[in-house]
Parts: sequence; structure tokens; C-alpha cells
Amino acid sequence: MWRTGSMAYNDTVRQGLGLAEQEKIIGFLYLGTAIGPGKSLADPDSADYFKEW
Repeated sequence: MWRTGSMAYNDTVRQGLGLAEQEKIIGFLYLGTAIGPGKSLADPDSADYFKEW
């Protein structure tokens, strides 16, 4: 899973990884095998994002 969240912009995380000031985190890549059932996600309603005008 590829994820970019608030921790990608957190100064404590950046310092803990030893990043220089000009270096940025673009995301975290999670590797492994899922154990148990996955989360069920609701399909978004496209009407929430599009409007005819």
C-alpha cells in the first residue's frame, strides 16, 4: 500500500529518518501480507464531486 499522510510532513519523523532540510517524504510504502478480512469501504457517490452547470 502506498500512503502519504500527515506523518510525511511531520518534522519529528523527518528528523528521525535523518532527512536534510531540502529532502521531502513523498509517501510510505507498506509491504507485507494482510491478515484477516480487509476493510469494506463505501463507494463514493460521484454526485458529491460533480455538478452540471
